[in-house]
Amino acid sequence: QEVFRYRHSVVVISKDCQRNIVNILDKLTNPTVYTQNRISCVEKLGDVKYNIQGIDVSPGLSKENTYYEVYSKVLAAESQKSKVYTLILEDDVVFLSRTPERVVFEHTTSFFSNDNLWFDCSKRGYFNRITGHNGNKALCRIHNTKHLPKLVDCLNSIPQVARIPVDLQLRSCRQLYSFNESRFLLVQHGGLESTIQNI
Repeated sequence: QEVFRYRHSVVVISKDCQRNIVNILDKLTNPTVYTQNRISCVEKLGDVKYNIQGIDVSPGLSKENTYYEVYSKVLAAESQKSKVYTLILEDDVVFLSRTPERVVFEHTTSFFSNDNLWFDCSKRGYFNRITGHNGNKALCRIHNTKHLPKLVDCLNSIPQVARIPVDLQLRSCRQLYSFNESRFLLVQHGGLESTIQNI
């Protein structure tokens, strides 16, 4: 989908490019992989076909705070791009469609919504009907790129000792700026325990 490629930056967050990342990348166009272990990812994926970016995190953080910091740094990096939306996936999702880019295109074009909406693509929803929170965390999120600096500032304003899981903090930050979130079902959790933590 040419329109999808024009409008969307695609990101996969992975600790070391294990789990289901190969199957995920095979279904996406020009994805960027953000990782805490770039060497492992280059060995597994090669550094020609994929754009692999290393992320440094503060030592000694809990698993939740490490993921919080990783996610915030990914958002900050993506905020420099010129796409309308930033699609962020975890590395253990399973696509529920053989054509995931088409599904994203159909749910994020202005025919159904507007560019001020944000999307949780791991939960059922109905077009642009605003919905609440549930436990699927940050498996698959689509962020409005031009507003990412505000989101990053909000995330980084929270002291480490006061941080809650990043998916809950994202919700609070969106509410602060009146950013509405819609839902559609693109992925399901692969069932593996999270590995995003200090290495």
